[in-house]
Amino acid sequence: MAADIDGDGRPDIVMMGDERTRLNSLRWYKIPADPRQPWTAYPIGPPVHGAISSNGIADIDGDGDLDVLRADTWFENQDGKGTQWLAHANIPFGRKGPYGVCVRTAVADLDGDGKQEIIMVDADIADGKAAILRTADKGQTWQKQPLPQSFPYGSMHSLAVADFTGDGRPDIFVNEQEDLLPQGRQNPRWVLWENLGGGQFAERIILDQKLGGHEAVAGDVDADGDIDICSKEWIAKPWNANHGRMHIDFLENLQIKPKTQP
Repeated sequence: MAADIDGDGRPDIVMMGDERTRLNSLRWYKIPADPRQPWTAYPIGPPVHGAISSNGIADIDGDGDLDVLRADTWFENQDGKGTQWLAHANIPFGRKGPYGVCVRTAVADLDGDGKQEIIMVDADIADGKAAILRTADKGQTWQKQPLPQSFPYGSMHSLAVADFTGDGRPDIFVNEQEDLLPQGRQNPRWVLWENLGGGQFAERIILDQKLGGHEAVAGDVDADGDIDICSKEWIAKPWNANHGRMHIDFLENLQIKPKTQP
């Protein structure tokens, strides 16, 4: 992720690898004026399999600098320069799956009160959960609001927060992978939690056609004023709707109807 970790007004790069990779840490890199020169690495803490995508960096303690969310732990940027970090292992989320602890994380003001909420969903684990996390004491304690689920979820290796419905409130999107589904299921679903206001969310299944997804992204692809979704799969299962082949998918939002041509 790109974020201004040291507060100098220029973006830095935050990345993480687990014990399977050479990186094997959570760290950030300061980019020199000439980015062709070596970048300086600063350690933040030990890694988990996945945690900071798609937007897991925010000012948790309200001191004006950016902290980093890593599943069950958040790291406080103590000096505001990214050289001293304090781990707070108090986030009530993150379970160990086949590849270790893995979540997707996003930060957004869901209720319009000027305060940011944390959205987390389980990835790389069957029986995935999704929740909104709030703190009233600068990250010392957390309130957990599970999002409604009408069926057992699989691995939600995608998370996007945007106003998909056009009502001015951020909604929450995930899709399930084709692998790591609950036993007996062969229909990964694409789910949108519609933000109804007042802290209430409604689960909407927007695609159920045997196509899984992994690291989906959201944006106005066709420039018509609403938010669309692009996704791809990690492992293609032989039962999928693309004859068992890999696939890249574009889900067009029809919230704004195309204008009729004369």
